[in-house]
Amino acid sequence: MPKEEGTQTPAKPFKEYAPGFVHIDVKYLPQLPDQDQRTYLFAAIDRATRWVYVEILKDKSATAAAAFFKRLIEKASLVVVIFEVIG
Repeated sequence: MPKEEGTQTPAKPFKEYAPGFVHIDVKYLPQLPDQDQRTYLFAAIDRATRWVYVEILKDKSATAAAAFFKRLIEKASLVVVIFEVIG
């Protein structure tokens, strides 16, 4: 049922995090005509600073994910605490 105008629920404030708490997500990317296989977007977003690190990989195997995490930690200018993985 649609809400009446002027009765919007107030937005909740974001929970505050210390830098280093990172959200990780893996998404399928559409296969393009010039590609012979599907690719995957691996994204890491720091909850406090909104710093983003992304890679496009050919598979989402445990080996590929572990290598992504290693490169993430090398690139991050802060201590990384991975607390949420969705994918």
